[in-house]
Amino acid sequence: MLRTLRIAPLTVLLLLPTLLAGVSPVLSTSGTIAQTSPSQKAEADRLIQQGLKQLESSQFDLALQTFQQAAAIHQSIGERRGLAWAIANVGTTYRYKQAFSESMHYLQEALALAEAVSDVPLQGLVSGQIGLVHLASYRYPEAIAAFQRELEVFRQFKVLAEERRVLSQLGRVLSLTGSYLEALKYFEAELAIVQELNDLSAKAVVLENLGLVYIGLGGSAEAIGYFQQALTLARTTKTPQLESRQHLNLATAYLGAGIYAEALTQIQAGLALARTHRDRLLEQDALNRLGEVYLSVGNYPEAIAYFQETLRLAASMPVTDITERQASIAALSNLGVTYLRLGDYPKAKDYTQRYLAIAQQVKLRVVEAHALNNLGLIEMELGQYQAAIAHFQETLAIARELKNLRTGGMAFGNLGEAYRRQRNYVKAIEHYQYSLDIISVIKDQANEGRLLNNLGAAWAQAGYPDKAEPILFQAIQILESLRSTSGSDSNKVSLFDTQIKTYKLLQAVLIDQNKPEAALEIAERGRARTFAELLAKRLLPATQPQLSIAPPTIDEIRQIARQQAATLVQYSVMSDQSLFIWVIKPTGDVAFRVQPSQSPPTSPHATFAPESSQTELTSLVNSTRRSLGVGSAKSPTRDNLAFQANSSQAKRQLQRLHQLLIEPIADLLPTDPDQPVIFIPHESLFLVPFPALQDANGQYLIEKHTMLTAPSIQVLALTRQQKAKTTKANTALVVGNPVMPEGLAPLPGAELEARQVAQLLNTQPILGVRAVKTTIVQKMPQARIIHLATHGIFDSYRGLGSSIALASSATDAGFLTAEEILNLNLAADLVVLSACDTGRGQLTGDGVIGLSRSLISAGASSVLVSLWAVNDDSTAVLMTEFYQILQQQPNKAKALRKAMLMTLKKYPNPIDWAAFTLIGEAE
Repeated sequence: MLRTLRIAPLTVLLLLPTLLAGVSPVLSTSGTIAQTSPSQKAEADRLIQQGLKQLESSQFDLALQTFQQAAAIHQSIGERRGLAWAIANVGTTYRYKQAFSESMHYLQEALALAEAVSDVPLQGLVSGQIGLVHLASYRYPEAIAAFQRELEVFRQFKVLAEERRVLSQLGRVLSLTGSYLEALKYFEAELAIVQELNDLSAKAVVLENLGLVYIGLGGSAEAIGYFQQALTLARTTKTPQLESRQHLNLATAYLGAGIYAEALTQIQAGLALARTHRDRLLEQDALNRLGEVYLSVGNYPEAIAYFQETLRLAASMPVTDITERQASIAALSNLGVTYLRLGDYPKAKDYTQRYLAIAQQVKLRVVEAHALNNLGLIEMELGQYQAAIAHFQETLAIARELKNLRTGGMAFGNLGEAYRRQRNYVKAIEHYQYSLDIISVIKDQANEGRLLNNLGAAWAQAGYPDKAEPILFQAIQILESLRSTSGSDSNKVSLFDTQIKTYKLLQAVLIDQNKPEAALEIAERGRARTFAELLAKRLLPATQPQLSIAPPTIDEIRQIARQQAATLVQYSVMSDQSLFIWVIKPTGDVAFRVQPSQSPPTSPHATFAPESSQTELTSLVNSTRRSLGVGSAKSPTRDNLAFQANSSQAKRQLQRLHQLLIEPIADLLPTDPDQPVIFIPHESLFLVPFPALQDANGQYLIEKHTMLTAPSIQVLALTRQQKAKTTKANTALVVGNPVMPEGLAPLPGAELEARQVAQLLNTQPILGVRAVKTTIVQKMPQARIIHLATHGIFDSYRGLGSSIALASSATDAGFLTAEEILNLNLAADLVVLSACDTGRGQLTGDGVIGLSRSLISAGASSVLVSLWAVNDDSTAVLMTEFYQILQQQPNKAKALRKAMLMTLKKYPNPIDWAAFTLIGEAE
């Protein structure tokens, strides 16, 4: 939809008989009829001029009376040409009053009179007014026909300025209705005229409209060129509103091209100008487009907030025509799409039906097509495939009617998806290919990546994984190019979460062809990519900025295992709830195992099934944590947790997880308990307490193995490089029981722990009121070991909001957030967050976004964090043991294992000792 379209009413001068002065003598309202009284004619002319002034000042009722008086005089003296002009002005005034029926009556009468007296210019002018009435009544074909008649008149009399205006009007109406190819012809003709007239302001508007047409046609690259030219002219002519519009138009073009960072930049520039000049229509437009960027990258909460703000702003403003409703109409559509992606189908349907109702009310076929398409998508998700197909076919019919490639491509793709879900793979592949043929022409990368994924899935489900493989590789290349231009790290993470299914599907296709090592490369390529980029940028010299880092090849993965001298275990949770597991031994040997889905298959090709929102593994992990007592405390403070775990149920759950995660690979794990095993979890497996998993004999995994975790194999290699940059000084920063921010209870056990740890590390602890956030942050970059014993707060909605509680000051509330940690320059060999839930955060395809990720990204080579709210007393014991052993045994993973085993003797419940996990380097 063209969101900047403005079809202004014709100026009142349009109806003046002097408009075409010198072109034709028939334009004069005065006649030479013998019976005409000069005084009566002069009075009628005076009344016309008076009415025009009243019309200009919006005194519509007075203008109406004045024009009617002029008409009466012309009629009384038999001056038909003057009467036609007066009646035309009456009709125009009724149009301004939005009394369209009365307006059309008088304009038709004026047109008949103009034809009777052969006043061709008046016929053209009245036709234009009739076109505007049709347009206001949403009768687009009739409006176009009327404007075309007006255009013929101005071409006949060679009045270039008015010809340009009508060409623009026709182009805009055709664009509004989705007839972009027809609109293109009119705008190109208009451009030739404004260049001849050397009208820079008009040229900027024509270039803008040409860009909008190419947006409708899907030509983002062409659109960007036109908008950039228009932006330059807007600045030259010092037209802020026009300049603001070009920024917003450029944002739409960049969004269509998948260049998300630049889209955001352009929207912010446009929004700033709109607010500076108090243009609330443009502000609406900017807010809606901000929402569209966040929707595109999968950041749905942010998207919803901006769409709702667009609607709130629109509700506070009077609306005079369809062009002023476009941002709010688009926001309704976008809210429907957002809730569809969130799986909230009732809300999705409500917003989409509201969108459809408006589209049908204003009779915009292209808007109606999009609404019908979106309803089809909702029905498809609800399993109502026949209804969905019917709506997609309606969409396709409208696209053909309008010759709209983008809409047609969308309809073909969605028909393919509906047929695929019905397991009609022949029809699915056929329709996907039709869609791809169109999408490749209009260069819509985001949709091309999605379609290639779906086409690959269709071939895989049809039993042809060899045909699916190259298609899915092509899809991944497109998806990765989109991420590279998505801007901030949070946008990259959000966008990646919308792309995970393609990586999973390609892994399944490769395994189906007995290519486990190639599948491992894709498994690694499909996780923690933004995390790896953050680390890589930190390791590179400032003179060599790098936006991306290549994922490791199988040979590089083997080399990383050798460097780590550890057994690597990488998991992939598949869409059908099965589990892919790779074991890479210290020798570099790679083994692959599959843990089949425990649920009955829903299709003959279950590995390629749609993503499940709640897998068996996720459910099992959550129930295991509950059975341990995680989250059962009445208060989140460390010193008063009253865990009441059901030990028998917890044992069953831990053994079940062991059966799923460990038993398939038990024969591949080292028999020497000192040989490290590094687990690379996936999705909900990041919340698994691996040390507490029990075999059939009740033996805990920690009793057999020394363990670490990592978000990806490549991150392991990068933290190894980062370790070389850690400080060599033997300095330690120990903080315990700060004076807590409001709402958090004191932690006496944490204070005792800090004193004991500080004594072991030969330093003084910072306690209570001295542990002010600003002081601690200042000291952190110089410390080799950082130990923080306090409250931890995790944010599952926005991981970077997770925080560590420190003492507040007059200027700071005392919470050190993960987002703030990212900006620190640490050189610590070890950071221990002896607090609740410090290993948790926002669970994404990039791993856990929270405190641990931020600390490693900021420079720490390893962190020790917790997976739940830890017990104050048992944590103090575990930490003291950990540091005592660490002084004798510099391997952090081995020290943690021994500390856990010693704590286990005193506190046998796993909730008291199994929460902590070491991420990063062991040595």
